[in-house]
Amino acid sequence: MARASIRLLSACALMSAFVLVPAQAQTDGLSLDDEAAEKGPVVKAEEPRPLGRLGDEQALEEERAPDERFRETTDAYEAPDKTYYFFGAGYRFARVPSWLLPAYHVKEGPGISMPLSLSGEVAYRKNGFQVTGALNFTKLKFSGPYQLKGDPITDTEWLQTNFKLLNLTATFTWSTAFTDWFQIEYGVEAGIGLLFGDMVRSEAYKGANGKWGKCKAWASQTTNKNDLINFNPEFPNPTPEQRRYCDQPVGDPTLPPPRTNTATMDGAQYGVQARHGLFHGGIPHAIPILGPRLSLRFKPIHQVVLRVDVPLPVIPFGFMGGITAQYGL
Repeated sequence: MARASIRLLSACALMSAFVLVPAQAQTDGLSLDDEAAEKGPVVKAEEPRPLGRLGDEQALEEERAPDERFRETTDAYEAPDKTYYFFGAGYRFARVPSWLLPAYHVKEGPGISMPLSLSGEVAYRKNGFQVTGALNFTKLKFSGPYQLKGDPITDTEWLQTNFKLLNLTATFTWSTAFTDWFQIEYGVEAGIGLLFGDMVRSEAYKGANGKWGKCKAWASQTTNKNDLINFNPEFPNPTPEQRRYCDQPVGDPTLPPPRTNTATMDGAQYGVQARHGLFHGGIPHAIPILGPRLSLRFKPIHQVVLRVDVPLPVIPFGFMGGITAQYGL
């Protein structure tokens, strides 16, 4: 019995070996069949790559350039080693407040505003440093009483202007970045402005109510029409204040109107056009432009820049600020 049991166990083991061998061969990609053997081993399908895992080519590229990364074409980021160019247009405004007039050799007078000022500009930028060239057109029109330093109050003149300025400037700025889309720029602006237009001068008087007015002519000292020296038919009924301020021109008062001194003469001027030319004591043809620049720079996308210039004192425009939109390459 013992021997029979051993034989039975041996037979069972032998049968199990024949059953397991074909299954193991199929699992390893092998076949006992001759036709399957000729085809070669079965190639396993590549397992799917887990999400977020870098491909071999992308990994190699990042190893070659670890500081670079893929960015969208609208990304506001600016590489420090690249050069950028911008083209833009903007609106600027300026004002000389009355308390700043002494810096312009004016003792008293109303503030002056320049509400219309349009600009076109082109900019070169690299690593936060920018050079901007701008062409600006400004319209300056104002009127009112102005007293120059050293003149008595009775010599106050009523000025009426219609100026146009063509300004060519260059601005040099540096940047402090807080994010890719927001920076603060600071620097200096310098250039030259060409001045066109005229200014008309007349004597001014201060009325009893404290308000200023323009003298239409010299005020007579008498109501006697037969007094050719002191009576002016152009101003027959002047007030005491008008008689004080609206002086009689130097010269022969019997001459036919308009009775006024010219721009080259001392005395009283009524409706006289100011001369041009700095060396003649008149309106200059060109003026220097100089001042600081402080701007808030917003860049929502790579191609667009919005800039807000903080109002700062700029010679000769007083406090000047503005807004500008740029398109970048």
